Amino acid sequence: MIVHIHDIFLPHDYPRDWVFVNNRSWNEQYLLRALLMHSTAFKVRFGCSYAHWRFPDRVRDALSNGHSYAGGSFWMQRI
Repeated sequence: MIVHIHDIFLPHDYPRDWVFVNNRSWNEQYLLRALLMHSTAFKVRFGCSYAHWRFPDRVRDALSNGHSYAGGSFWMQRI
């Protein structure tokens, strides 16, 4: 089973503006981080935010709009 979660920016925190300007007090990614650190039941398949920070040129080349930011989508697989 493939699981998709949105607005996940691991390994980084939520965007600063989201927290301090827009008052978005979300915490899902912190629970997800704890789950992934202490469970062997899931395998990370892809993290858009991670790819943006780690491989910006590759992401920019892969996106038709020429931007290097691909959002906060996160995919994992139950194994």
